[in-house]
Amino acid sequence: MIKVAVAFTEFARLGDLTSLEYLQQQVASNLPQGQAFELEQIRLGNEFCERLIPSVGQIGKAIAVADKLQLGFALVISNLTDRGLEKIERILPLLPDDSEVVVNDWGTASYISTAYPALKLIAGRLLCKHLKEPRIATPEEDPVVKWPVENEYFLTVLADLNIQSAEVDLAPHTRPPDHKMEHISIGLHLGRGYSARSQVCTIGSLHQFDEDKFSPGHQCLRECLDYIVRVPQLIYPQTEQLQMYQRGTTWFYNYSDRMKQSIATVIERQSIDRVIVSLDWGDH
Repeated sequence: MIKVAVAFTEFARLGDLTSLEYLQQQVASNLPQGQAFELEQIRLGNEFCERLIPSVGQIGKAIAVADKLQLGFALVISNLTDRGLEKIERILPLLPDDSEVVVNDWGTASYISTAYPALKLIAGRLLCKHLKEPRIATPEEDPVVKWPVENEYFLTVLADLNIQSAEVDLAPHTRPPDHKMEHISIGLHLGRGYSARSQVCTIGSLHQFDEDKFSPGHQCLRECLDYIVRVPQLIYPQTEQLQMYQRGTTWFYNYSDRMKQSIATVIERQSIDRVIVSLDWGDH
């Protein structure tokens, strides 16, 4: 049986939850067929853009939904500027003890670890970086992915911040290790991985004046919650490019069928401690 965290970027989708049974149905459709699972928590927030930090009111309502469904709650945050940290400082006191916080920069991790020791920190994907290029040629056989959490020095840094869990995704055309990681709990994102991110939001730039397009700092209307841009595939000989998308500041790629099968295998072998299912991508 695999533990599952259900992720929402937008509060509107989370606020529409009415029953645990409905949530279980949505999760089951994202797991390998017939896979037994245990819903562990719901989470709110975005890993890649601090402009999507939930409001104080939304956090309170999300915690209430989690309590109603008898699930844990986790806050997800991106790497933060001072402005983003000011928003987080108003939210953290609302979180119940033992709530989890997915952090994506070392400064925020250090601050929360010191100021809120009762909260459980998880190293997010922006901390657990590895090389991911969706346009590489497809190998005959997927090699085992190399995650930074396998490095003893990286693990030492996490331990110093009292971080005992990390979240990762699969690099293109790779498979996860078939053994359980030592010294750290691993959460694997299903469905897709992220390739790269920047400070420039393409979809948010389209309505700007020409001189202001494709630059950071413009007013954010949260266009990424409504629009996901499909990136045209480039045709190369003997290359099976994964389908790519840009959402806000970040590029994503869908896992191939072969990658999904390898994930199903390690879930069955219980090599992964948790999987993360995102329910705000629609049919993409």
